[in-house]
Amino acid sequence: MAERNPISFLPLMAVLCLFAGSHGYAQTGLTSPYSSRGIGYPVNANTVMGASMGDLSLGIRNHKNVNFRNPASYTALDSLSFVFEGAVKGQWMKLTTIEQSEKSFSSTMEHMVFGFPVSRWWSSGVGLVPFVQTGYRITDENIGNETGNVRHKYEGSGGLHSFFWGNSFSLFKNLSVGINASYLFGTIEKSQYITFPDSIYYLSTKVSDEISAGDIMADMGLQLTIPMKNELQANLGAVYHPATDIRAKRDFIAQTYLGTISNVEIIKDTVDFDDGLKGNIGLPQGFGVGLALEKKNQWLFGLDYTWDEWSKLTVYEDTDSLRNSQRIMVGGMYLPSTDISDKYWKHVEFRAGAYYSSSYLNIGNQQLDDFGISFGLGLPLFRSESMLNLSFTTGRRGTTRDQMIRENYSVLRFGITVYEIWFMKRRYY
Repeated sequence: MAERNPISFLPLMAVLCLFAGSHGYAQTGLTSPYSSRGIGYPVNANTVMGASMGDLSLGIRNHKNVNFRNPASYTALDSLSFVFEGAVKGQWMKLTTIEQSEKSFSSTMEHMVFGFPVSRWWSSGVGLVPFVQTGYRITDENIGNETGNVRHKYEGSGGLHSFFWGNSFSLFKNLSVGINASYLFGTIEKSQYITFPDSIYYLSTKVSDEISAGDIMADMGLQLTIPMKNELQANLGAVYHPATDIRAKRDFIAQTYLGTISNVEIIKDTVDFDDGLKGNIGLPQGFGVGLALEKKNQWLFGLDYTWDEWSKLTVYEDTDSLRNSQRIMVGGMYLPSTDISDKYWKHVEFRAGAYYSSSYLNIGNQQLDDFGISFGLGLPLFRSESMLNLSFTTGRRGTTRDQMIRENYSVLRFGITVYEIWFMKRRYY
């Protein structure tokens, strides 16, 4: 008789937690000049399973998955189960203009979430996920009649993250509602430099703008399950996040300098200065609806639509000529067999999907689009309902027309979902 300890996955979970604390959230995992707009590029964080299905989430109910994108889904967790998911990602980016191209790579901890039941009608989820990310370095040079070469350099880094506690309640047998209460926090740093490489008579200028945010926000969700014939089931999902003012603190300084020594500016004078200026980041409202049709433990097909009113984003009452964004996601999964006597590969989940969005970016009076496809696998662990999840996404954002930049990106995600039964030891004979 063999006995399996129900906390056997805790060492692996600890490794992921250590990685998150020491490496992951110290980096943005993004290199995109388009993240200079607004407060950064929206991450649209998702589970690895959802990301591999075209970024589906709103209609998904799975007892082995903490679907934090729709808090109403937490009631799908088993009444005695505990679920953990941690994920890391690596991103390859190629930036292309008509004249040149540039490649980059970045990696980061993507998310860490826990789900557990409180009662038969109440379940909770807790986690840490990215909200927006900023990461760019842009250099532009031109020739002035009197100054010679003038170099403009723009840099940005940082982002905002969300630590959430979500709760879901079963109002009726097939209807659940939920809410995620989140603490949004982080720092966004942006700098501008103007230098004159051909002249010693002009002072260089540096402008640094740092915004730190920390406040509470919330989003709500709903899911309705409709049983159908032949063991089929339809899940309708909806989410809404209201417009919210997030309290922030701003440090701003504009300086002139003579030059640099070991990349440190030799400051000549301070032109403007603000320290600890209080204000608000006005986040816009948004909503989403989704439908998933599934045959339990065999296959699933879904479709999601989201809309966000980014044109109403304000940072200290300033706007940034953004557009409202729309996103369509479609995808599904297939599980060949649930028969424990079948070979291992028949227990692997195969996933795929695609998405298209009209993004919030408005460059040269043109709204940029974003298109991508994704694939993934769910690899079950031996004698367990826990799973290793792999996802690969490749896509394109923007265009090279009208002197703009096209971004071609590929994202590889790796995650582990740990599914354990509380207060119970499993035995094998």
